[in-house]
Amino acid sequence: MIINSVVIGAGIGLKHVEAINSVLNTKVIAICEKNYTKRQLLKKRFKKIKILSDYKNIFDLKRKVNLISIASYDSDHFDQIKSLSNICKNFIIEKPIVTTPSELIRLRNIV
Repeated sequence: MIINSVVIGAGIGLKHVEAINSVLNTKVIAICEKNYTKRQLLKKRFKKIKILSDYKNIFDLKRKVNLISIASYDSDHFDQIKSLSNICKNFIIEKPIVTTPSELIRLRNIV
């Protein structure tokens, strides 16, 4: 079985792409990046990986995604985990996982 992954954020997230793709039977199928200029560079660099502009576009891939790696801004983590936990239960999240204790409690109840 191949573990299909999506990485959100193309700053430190590029290290996630390298790490995930270095693991046997695991590959990144999409990278999500808000910044237009970065997306254009990603399209040139990663020709076999879908480049998405919004993390909500991951829902289009839901049957294919086994792992989501979140390397976006800390303040975005909560909403991304909350939304995407409906399609995937396996996450790698850059620290901090969320920015407030109340978000952590809410996430615990959601996932």
